[in-house]
Amino acid sequence: MRKLNFPEKIDCNRICLKKYDINLADKMFEYVEKDRERLSEFLPWVDSTNNVKDEKNFIKMSNNAWDDFFLFDYALFLKSNNDYIGNIGIHSINWECSRAEIGYWILSDFESNGFISEALIFIEKVLFGSGFNKIEIRCDSNNQKSSSVPKRNNYKLDGVLRENAFYKNKFVNTMVFSKLKNEYFQNRKYEINYILDRFFTRIPFEEEYYFIEIIRKNKSIFTFFNMENKPQKFPSIKKWFEEKPDSIEYKLIFRKDTKEPIGGIEKDYNNPENLGFEILNCYKNVIKKVSGVEV
Repeated sequence: MRKLNFPEKIDCNRICLKKYDINLADKMFEYVEKDRERLSEFLPWVDSTNNVKDEKNFIKMSNNAWDDFFLFDYALFLKSNNDYIGNIGIHSINWECSRAEIGYWILSDFESNGFISEALIFIEKVLFGSGFNKIEIRCDSNNQKSSSVPKRNNYKLDGVLRENAFYKNKFVNTMVFSKLKNEYFQNRKYEINYILDRFFTRIPFEEEYYFIEIIRKNKSIFTFFNMENKPQKFPSIKKWFEEKPDSIEYKLIFRKDTKEPIGGIEKDYNNPENLGFEILNCYKNVIKKVSGVEV
């Protein structure tokens, strides 16, 4: 595949990924210093980060490597208050083989909240959507918290590289996890069906009620809206449908009380892997609260 650049900012649900800024050096070093003992257990770079100058040099190196298509590092920020909480990066890129590796760390104060998994999901979307065929995650075989991330996100364990690295005066094993492009799209279909199944068919609602309208474009797609005199209220929805090919099937999700669309999925019968899913932001928290599913 051809070399390509990545977005300098990626918006997720609760967090935002941003390309490193040199002004972040003080805060980044503060966090490394605060968590030095924990981070240094498995991350070799910690021992060589001893002051803010080291951190600034690292950020400059990372940004230069970004410009050279060698790696793409991101800082993680909470959307709620813009707090910096850790890093995630795309490394060891093999453009010829369409393969890349993802590495990450997070401050202990923000562990066990699913932030790394959330960042990983959105980076997967960028990588596989750009044409990458394989994503790898590597970690020390004793690093249980790090290895739990690929396990939770449907990565397969390719194997364990025995005594693959020398760290803290001993040889250590490296676990190699991976996910392929075809597995990603298959999992995405499963996740969409899982969300719909739990949220729209099995959950008893007390206050708000929803339903799904399955529509093919060539079967009078605006019948529902015309009955409720809604096309004028939602012109963007109408325009969205008009631009889609006839091979698309839609499952639209509406509120029962106001008939307001809150999102939907689309499936292209001419291209089964082209499966999209979108929920309006204002309803994402409702779905999580009712079904326990993050969208």
